[in-house]
Amino acid sequence: MTAETLLRWVQIALIVSGFVTAGLSAVAWRLSVNVNAAKNRESNQKIVAAEVRAAEANALASQARLELENLTKPRTSAPGDQEQIVVALKQFAGQRFAFSVFEDPEALALLRVLDATLKSAGWVRVSSQIGDIGTDVAGDFAGFTSESGVAALVGPDNREAETTLLTLSKTLTDAGTPCRPIRTEQLRGKTLNAIVISVGKKPM
Repeated sequence: MTAETLLRWVQIALIVSGFVTAGLSAVAWRLSVNVNAAKNRESNQKIVAAEVRAAEANALASQARLELENLTKPRTSAPGDQEQIVVALKQFAGQRFAFSVFEDPEALALLRVLDATLKSAGWVRVSSQIGDIGTDVAGDFAGFTSESGVAALVGPDNREAETTLLTLSKTLTDAGTPCRPIRTEQLRGKTLNAIVISVGKKPM
């Protein structure tokens, strides 16, 4: 092999080597691009996942705050709700009513609001017909109860109060004070035929 032929082969080898190097460089660049893109996608997914977790945590915290507020916020009746109650119950003006109450400031405050509202509807407050132990609240005797929530009670023999009882229960419930209508043997034979409103402790 002559020197000229050897030189030609060397030149060809160098050219081929250049192409191989360029090809490898292109492959390496493409691999690098793909790796970086994968890393970016993974990073974006982690960011999105973190944002989702943060949003869920914020939602749970907001729900917890709302539930805590509901637990600690005293029950009452807004002026608009009181007017709604008065309008609905004026048709039963003259109806006697009484209270039993759970002995704590929150329940006593709600009793006073209900007392003023029912009197505005023309209802007549009488002393409680349930319980020998009680206290003077808003100018009359109210027996003590250990129950929770609000209920309206009549005797099983007081059929005349059926419509009034159901209307009272629905009206208070619609105005934001859930009230259960109940017939109880404790009021059987009571001559005043009063509806006793039990203002129990705030349900938890």
